[in-house]
Amino acid sequence: MEKLALGVFLPCLAQRDIPSALSLAKEMGFSVIQLGADAFFNYSGESEKENFLRKSLKASGLEVVALFAGFPGERYDDIPTVRETVGFANKEKIPERVDIAKRTAEFTARLGIPAMAAHVGFIPPDPKDPLYDVMLSAVGEVVAHCEKLGLYFAFETGQETPEELKEFIERLGYPNSRVNFDTANLILYGKAFSVEGIEVLKDYIISTHMKDGVWPEKEGLLGHEVILGEGQANIEECLKKFIEIGYEGPLIIEREAGEDRVADIRREKEYLESLKKKYLG
Repeated sequence: MEKLALGVFLPCLAQRDIPSALSLAKEMGFSVIQLGADAFFNYSGESEKENFLRKSLKASGLEVVALFAGFPGERYDDIPTVRETVGFANKEKIPERVDIAKRTAEFTARLGIPAMAAHVGFIPPDPKDPLYDVMLSAVGEVVAHCEKLGLYFAFETGQETPEELKEFIERLGYPNSRVNFDTANLILYGKAFSVEGIEVLKDYIISTHMKDGVWPEKEGLLGHEVILGEGQANIEECLKKFIEIGYEGPLIIEREAGEDRVADIRREKEYLESLKKKYLG
C-alpha cells in the first residue's frame, strides 16, 4: 500500500451488492477499501457465499484493511438514540452483540482481513460509573477474541473524548487494540476538535474515516455532515497532523449524507489528492 493511500468505505457507494460496489470503487480509482457490517450479514454462514465474496475481493485487486461490525437495531437519529441503541452500552443487548461481534471477527479472519472495527457505544466518562466495567468486560471479551484470531480491533472515534477513549483502551490492556480515526465524529458528537484528537490517539491509529461536519446546534442533537473541506474538522490540518505523527495508513472516505453520494465521493477524492500533492509532492 502506498503512503496515505486513498480508499472508500464500501457501503457509502450504495450499490446493490458488494461485487457491484467493488467494481465502482475500482473504476473511481481507489486502491483500498473497508467493508461494512452488510458483508457479514449477507455473506457469512454459508461456505458458498463466503467463497464467492472472497473471490470477488481478490478479483477486484482492492486491499481490504478492515471490516466493520454492526448490530441490528442501531440508529443514529440523535444522541439519546445513539446512546440507547449503538454498541455495547445497552446492558440487555450485550450478550447478543458480543456473540455477533465474535462471529463477525471470525468471518473477518476467514477473509484474511487484518482488522475488525466498530462503534462500541458511549463509554461513560467516569470509570466509577457501574456501566463502565460492564462495557470494559464486554468489549474486552471481543477484543480478546480478535487477538486470538490474529486481528486488530479498531475503535471508531466520536462518542467519547479522545482522552476517554485512550484511557479505556489502556484499561483494557490488549496489544491489538487500535483506532479507526474518524475526522468528523468528534465534531458531530460535540466532543472535541479533530486535530487535537489525532495527537491524543496517535499511538493507536491504524486507519481513518475522512469525513467533515459541523458542531451540533444544541444539546442532544448530532451535528451534520458536509463535504470534505467545508466543515469544522479542518481536514487540511488533519492531513498535516497525520503526516506529522508518522501515520502512513489509508485515508478512507466515508460519506453518509447528501443526495448523490457517489458524486460527492468523487469530489472528495479529488480534494484529498490535491492535499496529498501539496504536502507529499
